[in-house]
Amino acid sequence: MDLARDPMNCGACGARPAETCNARDDNCDGRCDEGAGCRHGVHRSANGSTGEHFYTTSASEAMCCGFVVESLNYFYLYNATQPGTTTLYRCLSRASGTDHFCSTDASCEGQIVEGPMGFIGTSAVCGSTPLYRAWDPRTGTHLFTTDAAERATVVAAGWTDEGVVGHVWRD
Repeated sequence: MDLARDPMNCGACGARPAETCNARDDNCDGRCDEGAGCRHGVHRSANGSTGEHFYTTSASEAMCCGFVVESLNYFYLYNATQPGTTTLYRCLSRASGTDHFCSTDASCEGQIVEGPMGFIGTSAVCGSTPLYRAWDPRTGTHLFTTDAAERATVVAAGWTDEGVVGHVWRD
């Protein structure tokens, strides 16, 4: 029996430690920091008339101002910094005044800093998934997705692939 991988023993006979916010699988169930209040959801909305996608931690803001919610809790970020994480900021384009996008750059790539959203993984850690970023040069808007197929679809449709912003959690 491998005690390090057995959820009934977790490294030592009879050991089942509680999950804590530390980007590790403390209770050896194959998931990290679940149920411990460590992360919060980011909601994804879209505006059909402008093509803009909008990302917010507020469900009421996700439903505001011409946006239709595509997914509540589309992905999750840590509430506080953890090993292997960095701040993810919500930014606003100076040029359009409408394109809200996410960045790990504290100056929002020279755009308007709307504030921190939470903490994103800097690499694939503890059950995270890549958060892909694409930009549509026709509308000047960004798309963030955890789905590689969705990224491929928009890139094939003329969007610019801007790579992986970081790593997020699906629960």
